[in-house]
This record gives sequence, C-alpha cells and structure tokens, in this order.
Amino acid sequence: MTRSIAFRLLASVSLFGLPTAVLAQTQSDATEALPDEAAEPGSEIIVTANKRAQNIQDVPLAITALTGDTLRDNNIVEARDLFQRIPNISVASNASAGQLQLSIRGINFLSFSPISVQPVLTFVDDVVINSPQSSGLYAFDLDRVEVLRGPQNTLYGRNTTGGAVNFVTRKPRIGEDANGYIDASYGRFDSINVNAAVGAPLGEKAAFRLAVQSLHTKGPWKNITTGDRQGDRDQTLLRGQILLEPADDLDIRLDIHGGQSNGGQRGFKGHGLFADSTSLNPCTNINTDNFSSRCVDFFDNPTISNPAVVQSDVRNDRDNIKALGSSITVRKDFGGANLTSITAFESNTYDHWEDSDSIPIAFVNFRQHAKTRQWSQELRLASPDEGRFKWMIGGFGFWENVKFETAVPIALFDPTAAFSDNNKVDHDTEAYSAFVQADYEISDELTLSGGLRYVHEKKSGLANYQFTVGLDALDINNAEAFRFDALRAYRLPGSEITAPFGKNWGMWGGKFGLQYKPNSDLLVYTHIARGAKAGQFTDSPDAIGNGGFFTPAEPETVISYELGLKSELMDRMLITNLALFYNDYKDQQQQISYTNGSGNVVSTVVNVASSETYGAELDMQMSPGGGWQMDASVAWLKSKTKADSLAALTGGSLAVPIGRPLTNAPEWTLGGGIRKEWEFANGSSLSAGIDGHYTSSRNFDLLERAVDQVYVTDPSYFLLNATASFEFGENQRYRLSVWGKNLTNDLYFQNLQEFAIGTSIGFVGDPRTYGVTLGVSF
Repeated sequence: MTRSIAFRLLASVSLFGLPTAVLAQTQSDATEALPDEAAEPGSEIIVTANKRAQNIQDVPLAITALTGDTLRDNNIVEARDLFQRIPNISVASNASAGQLQLSIRGINFLSFSPISVQPVLTFVDDVVINSPQSSGLYAFDLDRVEVLRGPQNTLYGRNTTGGAVNFVTRKPRIGEDANGYIDASYGRFDSINVNAAVGAPLGEKAAFRLAVQSLHTKGPWKNITTGDRQGDRDQTLLRGQILLEPADDLDIRLDIHGGQSNGGQRGFKGHGLFADSTSLNPCTNINTDNFSSRCVDFFDNPTISNPAVVQSDVRNDRDNIKALGSSITVRKDFGGANLTSITAFESNTYDHWEDSDSIPIAFVNFRQHAKTRQWSQELRLASPDEGRFKWMIGGFGFWENVKFETAVPIALFDPTAAFSDNNKVDHDTEAYSAFVQADYEISDELTLSGGLRYVHEKKSGLANYQFTVGLDALDINNAEAFRFDALRAYRLPGSEITAPFGKNWGMWGGKFGLQYKPNSDLLVYTHIARGAKAGQFTDSPDAIGNGGFFTPAEPETVISYELGLKSELMDRMLITNLALFYNDYKDQQQQISYTNGSGNVVSTVVNVASSETYGAELDMQMSPGGGWQMDASVAWLKSKTKADSLAALTGGSLAVPIGRPLTNAPEWTLGGGIRKEWEFANGSSLSAGIDGHYTSSRNFDLLERAVDQVYVTDPSYFLLNATASFEFGENQRYRLSVWGKNLTNDLYFQNLQEFAIGTSIGFVGDPRTYGVTLGVSF
C-alpha cells in the first residue's frame, strides 16, 4: 500500500561508470570465479539468463551483467545502488535497504504492499524473492548480477511483465584451496560496512562457503523536529552453502541464509503547495528541483531546501526486516538430458512505523506488520548444450502465505478527530505452471527459438476490518499500541467486518524469435514476447470497510517487440550493444484512492486500460590498452497511456489523461565513465575512475490533476561518482580504496506523492557520501 492512503482518507509515495562490468571474467555456476580472480579486459562474461551458460554477447535479449569484482571495486554494498547504472531501469524506494521497486522500460507497479507482486522480480540462484520487503536483501558475496529487460515468462516460473534481476552468488568450489576476502569500510555518517567470505574444500567431494555482510550507519538525514538522525541502519546477514558431488554426474548444493535489517524510515521531505496558510492561495514560487522556494503547507510549515534536513514528529520510527531462507539445488546429468531441481523456502517479518506527513506535528502516521512465508519447487529437464536442436521442459509450483495488518492513524493531535481504519488479513497465493522451450539452428548462422508457459494462479484468504476512534489517548512513540488487536479497545461498535475473499486466473506467456550470427563477432536478433502478471488485491484497510477490497485488479499483460544487435570488434577491444523495443501494455495495475458515489474513500488496485512504451538502448565499452577502460551509454524511452478505465470506475472523479507518460519512466538516461590502471614493477597497481549518470524528469502519478503533474514529478538529476584503489602485497592481496558517491550532492527523489495537507512529499535519494575501504583477499 502506498502512503497515498493517508491523504485520501483526509480528503473525505548501464553500466554507467562501471566500465569493467562487461569486461571481467564470470564463469558458469559450476566454476565461478573467486573474488581475487579478475580476468583481463576483453575476456568473455558468461551468464545463465537463459538457464544455460552462454557468452553474454550470444544471448539474444537485452541484458546487462555486473560482476562481483565490479561491485567490490566500486563499493556497491546495497542493491538499490546497482540500478543507477543500467539502461532504462529506475528505482522507487519508500523504506529499507531490503526493498526494491524497479521499473524497466516504463513497466512498474508503485506499491510496497506485502502482498503486491512486482512486474520486475528478483531471483537469487534461480529462487524467486517474491516479497518486496526482502527482494534486495541478499545482494552480497555475488559472482554477478544479471538484469534482463523485457517480459520473462517462458524460462521464469514466477513470470514477469517488465524484466528480471538475477543475483548469482559465489559458490563453493571443490578441489581448490581455502580462499576468501574481507572488506571493511568507514564513511560519512559514521557508516561502518563489512563484507567477508571464506570457502574451503571438505574432502575430495565436498566444499563449503560462508559469507557475511554487516552494514551500519547513523543515517544521512537530520530530523530538525526531534534532533535525531533519520535513515539509520543496522544490518547483519549471513549465507552458508555446502556443495556435494557424490558422483561425477550429480551435485547437490545446500544453502541457508538470513539475518536482520533494523532502522528507521528514509529521509522524507515535503514541498508546500500554498503561498500562505491563511488565504491558501496556490504557490507560484515553485522549485521542485532543489526545494528552494517560499511555499508552505496547510499548517504554515515552510519548504526546506537543505537535502540533508527532514521533519518528523516520531522518535521511534521503525523499518525492520527479519529474514530466513534455504534451498536445495540438485543437478543430475543423464547423458542425453540434464535434470535440475530447486526446492526453496523464504520467509520474512516486516515491522514498519512511520510519520507519513513530513510535518513536525502528529497528524498522519502509518503502521504495518507482516509475516511472509514462501515455498517453491522448480523442475527443469534440458538437452545438452551441443547440437542443432536444443530443448527444455519443466514445471514450477509456488505457495505463499502473508499475514499482515495495517493502520493509518489520522489527526492524533486532535481528540475530536483522531481515528484509523485497520485491517488484519490472511492472504494465500498458489501458482502452478508448465513450460517448454526449443531452439533450432536452421543453419550455422540462423537460429529459430520459441517457448510457451501456462500459469494457473489462485489468491484467497480471510480479511478483517475495524474502525477505531479516540486515538489521541495513545502515545505515537509506542508503535505496538497501533497493532490491530491492541486497537480493539478503541473500535467503533458495528464497524468490524470479517469476510473471505478469493479469485483465480489462467494466464499464458511465451516468446518467438530469430537470431542471425554471421560470424563470432556479430549477433542480430529479433523476438516477440508476451508476459502476464496475475491479478492483485490491495492491502488498504479502508477498502475492506467499503467493499472495494473484494474486487481485485485483473491480470496485466505486455506484448514486447525487440530488435537487437551485439558486436565485438578489434579483438573485443570495442563492445557495442543496441536494442530497439516496443511494448503494448494492457490492463496495467495501478494503486489509486478516490471518493465513490456514496462518499466513501476507496483505496484499491485497478487496471489502466491501455498504454505503450517504446525506445532504444545503446551502450559501448572500450578497452584500448595501456590500462584504459571507457564506457558510454544512452537510453531513450517514450511512454504514454492510450486508453483510460478509471473515469468509468470512479464515476468521473478520477481519470488518466490520454498521452500521459507512465510512472517512474524517465525519457532519457545517459551515462559514461573512464578508468585508468597503472601497474608497477613491484607487482602493485593503482587504479582511478570517475563516472556520471543523468536521469531526465519522471513523474510518480498517472492522474490528470494539475497538482499531481506539477508536484509529483522528480526533475532531472545527475550523479557523479569516483573511486581510486591501490592494490599491493603478494598477488595484490591487499587493497586500499577511497570513494565518493553523488559528489555534487544533487537532490533527487525515489518516490513523490501529493498529500492532502497541502504538500507534496517524497523519499530522498542518498546525499553525498564518501569513505575509505581496506580489503584483503586470500
């Protein structure tokens, strides 16, 4: 549920600068590189995006891959930092480091509901992380990150309409000596980060790997109301793996991972809509680029331009995640076919309490508590990689239970008006699918590919609702007082509702394409792909009370057309990738709030009838020698709505204007970087690099109201980063790095929304940060 619920209730949130990313060695899952085994520029990068090990330049789709060495070199320790550097992908974030809400080519769903399913999903070692609360939590000790743009249905059991992100962890390696690394960083805002891993053999047929991440910061933002820091984080995560090879044709990998990420809400700034709070005349001195305006909100609170300053009346805000997961991956080679079985369990507990209004008085707060349990089973049977005809068949089962409760206490400072809608929901998802994929080499140069997946998905459960009053008696610094059961004492008689809900859908997706490879240095491909995402219930408490909850949004679909070219020239000194695409987007799921004909506020998920996105992506990497590496990238995206369905649904109170750009879909993203390395006679080396990333303006609301179109648009911004590293000692095992991010301290937002207290509110992107890292590999 977005924070828009609160203000609607009152009315009645490229590889840019990483030139080594596509030039470093990454091996297949069975033989992944160790942290200290960076290959020479120009070597191949191997990915498994199509469930087979392939050179990335032979994969017929738009894909970006970042190696673990690249992440380490650039001090990237949080998942959200990855996506500033990849073409046509944008991040919206409301809260913790574990949450990811990604938009690829304009396909996105702006909701952090614990039951929402994003159109861009993350996978860790082929296991889907369905919960948005932990989708980016396990981005540590990685061999590589693969970002696939466009619908992924055939080969991905939890099908997507926008794309997929694969986090591929470093695996245990049988038959090698003990190895590992440790990186310790200290940076601005007293951030102390440690990433470490160790792996070793266990006899001749087994090996283990243990990795840990520990992130700590006091928070980048000063809360001028309480004097506290905001955005603090204490995060500790562990992953343990054991690889067994009882026979030459069989391997079994056990994985257990988990930990916790505790802290408070991220920086939350407001921009007033009024010239003054007396006449409430609209403010004409608007500056949404840096908030340096004289505008005020309904309570006469001024707009604050300082990007490091925020306001909040809550001292014990929470944004906590506890997570635990495990998986068993079995691979068996039968000679004529290979079987892969992945059995996985994921869980997390999400505990959130925030001040939702960005003003220094207790007016609107938000409370959510959720427990998510997920089980999945995937089976794949594939032909060998050799031969003209390659095939793969399989099935996938997914089961998820989410128990969550939500409260939006309103006007706590006023005893005559303090109230809250509250819900407590038990939500189940069951999904089953089967797929087939085939590739046939018509000739040595031409390959025909096709695949199809059918999915049956059911969502059901039990919804509880109550309306509570007199909440001024509660302490806003006691989050537990706003849990559903605790609020029963304030329940308005006759307001409670308990009712079952449920619906199921049948969906299909697939891909048909051609690849032309006249020589080893050139690939031209084209394909048509169809993606589908199941229907969606809302987590809004008021929707249960007014009945809107029980009518879910229907599935959304995307039909994507793509034409691409990949080339490797001058013995891989120059690598160029070009992709052109068009997406026909039907029934896009969108969370809205409106007042219905009975005067009731309805916050729910609906379908926007029809939209389209189209554009182009070009990126180039050059390694001319002499230790130089350079890259440049440009992505162009046009998006617009083609038909509206909201006017009929809302009785004309809300509508999506035809031609409006989609949310979180900047028209231009540009970037580039340059890096130089010097080798010394004593075996040490020095490297330095600088990179920049430009994002044009993007809006966060589809609605036609002028206030949304002005105040919920994030202006263009430019992020400048730099790093320098000195590696020394035997085999350059020691590393000393200095780094800086957002060096120009540009103010930008990761979500914006209009709020009915006369302000636009948004979650701020990270300000300028810098630090030093000392690392050792063995």
